[in-house]
Amino acid sequence: DGTGYINRSAVFQNFNKYYLSLEDNVRISAPQRQQDCKLLLQEVGLNLEKLSGDTCELLGREFGGTELSGGEWQRIAIARGIYRRSNIIVLDEPTASIDPLEESRLFELFYKVSYGRTCILVTHRMGAVKMADRILMLENGKVIEEGSHNDLMKKRGKYYDLYQLQAKWYQ
Repeated sequence: DGTGYINRSAVFQNFNKYYLSLEDNVRISAPQRQQDCKLLLQEVGLNLEKLSGDTCELLGREFGGTELSGGEWQRIAIARGIYRRSNIIVLDEPTASIDPLEESRLFELFYKVSYGRTCILVTHRMGAVKMADRILMLENGKVIEEGSHNDLMKKRGKYYDLYQLQAKWYQ
C-alpha cells in the first residue's frame, strides 16, 4: 500500500515473555525495522534505569538476566505491538497488569499511536472505551448496543448501566 505498514498488530492480555534482550523482545514483532526502540519503551513507561539503561541486557532469571514484574513484561508486550507498524491494531485487555493511573496514561499513548489506523480495543474497563469513535457492546457473543460513548449513555441501556457501576469504584 506504499505506507510500509504490515496489515495488523496485536497486544494481548496473555502475551509471550521472550527471554532475550529487551531490544529483541520489542524488535521480534518486526525484525526488518531498524528503528531504535528505547524511546518507545520509555513512552510505555518502562523504567530503563532498572535495566541500567541497556536495551541489550538479557531478561529472565532463568538465563542469568534481569527479572521483571508482570506489569513490566506487559509494557514490553505493548511496545512490541506498537513497534510493529500496522494499519490495524488489536488491543485485548492490554493493561490488565497495570494500575489505573498508568492505564490511563497508556490509553492516551494508544490513542496517539492509533491515529490514522483502525484500533480494536477489547476490554471490560468502561472508562477506557470513552475515547472510541464506535463502541460495540457485546453480550453472549452478540452486539446488543452500538454507538459513541455519548450516544450509548443517552440510550441508558446495558452500556450505561455497566459504565455507572464501574464509575462508582472511582468516586
